[in-house]
Amino acid sequence: MTASAFSLSEMYAGANFELLSGNPVQGGMKASPVHYVCPECSSWVYTKVSSTIGDFINVRATMFDDVDQSPPFLETCTAEKLEWVEIGAPHRYEKFPPHEKFGGLIQEFMARPT
Repeated sequence: MTASAFSLSEMYAGANFELLSGNPVQGGMKASPVHYVCPECSSWVYTKVSSTIGDFINVRATMFDDVDQSPPFLETCTAEKLEWVEIGAPHRYEKFPPHEKFGGLIQEFMARPT
């Protein structure tokens, strides 16, 4: 979806997300998770994720005015990364974290200083 070596997003609880401007449209596959894109250029804006631990929104980090607001916390799909890429996130998974790890990862992320 990014046409890039990177897919950087920030995850928020769905209840904490508010779209302030624009009218993204559903793009990509029409199933969960649901990706929303800019209707003019088809750039990926955010993704709605529903899971057994709650609803989340993954917002593309480039959509923020301050893209340096927080460094990467978690890398996924590292089995597919380019060999020379090093992000420096404290947590890395070849695919996605096992379901039983999500609670602890979320707690650790929330406990970080802002």
